[in-house]
Amino acid sequence: MAGESAGDRATLRGRSAGARNPIGDGALVVFCRWSGDALDIVVTQGDTMTTESNQPGGVTMGDFNIVAVPAKVEGGVKSGVMVRRDDVFTISGSGRAEYDQTPRVTYPDGTRYINDKFAGAHVAATVLPGVPVGTLIARVGTGPWFAAGCCQTFCAQEDGEITVAYNDRAGMYGDNSGEYTALIENHGKPS
Repeated sequence: MAGESAGDRATLRGRSAGARNPIGDGALVVFCRWSGDALDIVVTQGDTMTTESNQPGGVTMGDFNIVAVPAKVEGGVKSGVMVRRDDVFTISGSGRAEYDQTPRVTYPDGTRYINDKFAGAHVAATVLPGVPVGTLIARVGTGPWFAAGCCQTFCAQEDGEITVAYNDRAGMYGDNSGEYTALIENHGKPS
């Protein structure tokens, strides 16, 4: 917008696709993205999204959506964000969830805590083999699952909608609780 300088704020209305903040109604969820010298901050509260950037012109967001990713949902949650082959997209995750009857707290990067003590990563025969239980995973269309974690940028290998999920063993989702919040953003084709 004319007259705006780096760091100016803009408020956008994001699509929520039924997502809710994992901490409760009205809670804040913050995502940060670094790319070279650029720092973009996205803050959500309810259905309002505020963005801030240290770059002239502000945040340049493509098609994006924020979705809740319940740990109980086997097969994942469709994000509503479509990508085409060679599009660049970013998935950012936040929140915490639990698996098993003994509460094992996990975070999107796959780290876990048992009885409030760091327990490292637990790798079982999960939907995405070789990746810890509790890792935020994703896929494009019906393609293979891949680890998204807390924040990763990818290049689409096929066309399709991005699905995000909690990584666990097939058939073992029933004893999970909690959810992650995922910000999925399609940046389009690189220039």
